[in-house]
Amino acid sequence: MKLSKYTFLLLFVSILFIGCDLKVQKEFAFAPGTSELFTFGASTPWEWIQTNPGNECNYLIETIKHAGLEKEFSNITSKSTYF
Repeated sequence: MKLSKYTFLLLFVSILFIGCDLKVQKEFAFAPGTSELFTFGASTPWEWIQTNPGNECNYLIETIKHAGLEKEFSNITSKSTYF
């Protein structure tokens, strides 16, 4: 489908007049560095997920059980990243 010159001009002028009403962001001072890493301590990721406060991980627990990945999440020596 070819756009005629007039269609393109109309589209361009419309975009020009509509513009953008976003405000300019404030300056952001980036502080390079790392925060302390979270560890599970002596528990496995699977134990930690099951003791979640407020039932925040119920869907994740159901999904892990459905996929049969309890053994993978119970491995304390794994170097995997889970979240």
